[in-house]
Amino acid sequence: MDTKLPELIDTLKPQPKAKYNWPAPGNMVGVAEKGGLDVPKLVSPSCAGFIPVYPPSSPEAGYTLLVVEGALKGQIVAKHLEHNNTDPISNQIAKDGNGLIVAQVPGVIRKFIESTRDIYDTFDIRDSVVAMDADGRYNRNVAKGIADAEEILAAQGPVRVMSWNPEQKGLDDALIAFSKREITLNDLGLTFELQMNYSCLHRQRLLIHTDSMVQERTNLIGRWNMKMTNNEAMPKN
Repeated sequence: MDTKLPELIDTLKPQPKAKYNWPAPGNMVGVAEKGGLDVPKLVSPSCAGFIPVYPPSSPEAGYTLLVVEGALKGQIVAKHLEHNNTDPISNQIAKDGNGLIVAQVPGVIRKFIESTRDIYDTFDIRDSVVAMDADGRYNRNVAKGIADAEEILAAQGPVRVMSWNPEQKGLDDALIAFSKREITLNDLGLTFELQMNYSCLHRQRLLIHTDSMVQERTNLIGRWNMKMTNNEAMPKN
């Protein structure tokens, strides 16, 4: 097999396990020069995208902005929340007749989250819901991203942080399982924390050693499973 690279290519670095590809500047993808074509920003934008899911129910209502991490995840979440079978979930996210918009932030980096401000300039956003992955309970980077999102979005209005059963990592995973009737609304265990309460909790957890975070995850899932078992064992009226 000939492994010689063409002269046009300086280096080639395969990333078979990468979820997303983030091309680096170079002579193959363009450079950020004045007046030049910056291809990395075109194919891997750092600004949040958004998907309107459904409009407000009345002219007096506005929108709820649901912030998730990842373009693909945002598409899956929006697709499922527009269907009637997920009304028990979407009605808890967008209240008071508000419409729903899903914001797709490229990652949990503060700069990415700050880019959601453009959405507020475009739509009448009444409140925001942060729905980062459930591993924010033990992943230091995600936990910091949640705290940053709370701080940034609070400047625009009320903020809630959405949580669910940690056995479903992402909101997309939870919605898919719910739509397939693999889990019930009770299994999902949705909670919406006020900004200050949730933020304080996560800032404390940021100081915990990584090993302790892993143990916290194990204990959390164990407690959750025990709670579900106890609920099933309780006699029904």
